[in-house]
Amino acid sequence: MQVKEMPSTGHPDATAVTRPVSRLRIVRAASTGAFASLWVFLLGWLWAAVGLSGADAYLGLFIAQMTSQPVASAPALGIGSLCAFLVGGIFGAIIAHCYNLAGRVFGD
Repeated sequence: MQVKEMPSTGHPDATAVTRPVSRLRIVRAASTGAFASLWVFLLGWLWAAVGLSGADAYLGLFIAQMTSQPVASAPALGIGSLCAFLVGGIFGAIIAHCYNLAGRVFGD
């Protein structure tokens, strides 16, 4: 965490006030997004494998263009897990970059 020094008021008794600069670490945000997306995908796949309805639309986001296998199949699990992990990581990194940019633009 970085510390940003605030200008002093010029008064001899005043000391420089420091406060932490809030920034998200890109790798941490990317890995959080990747694992969260993977976890949600796996829960949805288990939901579909049991035979319950309602998870097909979410699972289709990651496997519809990659395979013609049924949603609850092992190839769909492998391809979908990889895609969910990658997409979650990409969006996690994008969110961290946007957060850090907003901190620079609007001030911390």
